[in-house]
Amino acid sequence: MPLLNADDLCGCMRALAAWGWSPSTGLLAALEGRAAEAISRGGFSARQLGELAWTYAQLGLRHRPLLPAILAASEAELWSGACPPEAMADLIWAVARLQPRLREFDPQQMARTLWALARLGAPPPADWLDAFLAASLAGLRGFDVKATSLTLWALATLGARPPAAWLRAFEGQAEQAARQLGAAEAATSLWALSQLTRRPPQELRLSAALRRPQKQLSRLDFELLADIRMLRVVKSMITGPAAAR
Repeated sequence: MPLLNADDLCGCMRALAAWGWSPSTGLLAALEGRAAEAISRGGFSARQLGELAWTYAQLGLRHRPLLPAILAASEAELWSGACPPEAMADLIWAVARLQPRLREFDPQQMARTLWALARLGAPPPADWLDAFLAASLAGLRGFDVKATSLTLWALATLGARPPAAWLRAFEGQAEQAARQLGAAEAATSLWALSQLTRRPPQELRLSAALRRPQKQLSRLDFELLADIRMLRVVKSMITGPAAAR
């Protein structure tokens, strides 16, 4: 087993998947241990990671310790744009086939998942989105500044229409975190809430919260001095177009 490389491990798992034979607990643990060691050293390519994820999905191997390692190792390839389409398709299909339940996700994982769908321009099915909205509302207290702004942006980008109660709750969450918002989160949250509520940014509770402490506007001014265009955009959202000049 220690001599098996990435291709050997993928070949073993591919053969098992082709026969539909789930390995014994001992054999699976040995294969996973060797694969985890190789993955930690960067021994798997994006193609091989996708193939390994595919075999897990074919065999229905849910809740296995190697899956998070496969996904974590794939993340860098996915972000870099270097991931081959076939490997990306295998990874996405495997995750969908294994059907992780949204209630098992933490708020940051939920936000990143929805953000990725929005970036791909791939609206999720209505029942999945309903489940997401319910799960995110239930876990609202765990959403930090970044997770909140990512979630709002993704929903607005996907053209979603969350219920009024959900919008009130998340607008309140953003409002409570107003003092912690950086310039990017402030602009993102204001734009997204404006799209979702169909109200001008200046009329939002978050905008009023950002206007109240003058130190907040001064901090955002300083943060955005290197980007005058962005500074005008943020100020326009907070104080109105005339005051942003």
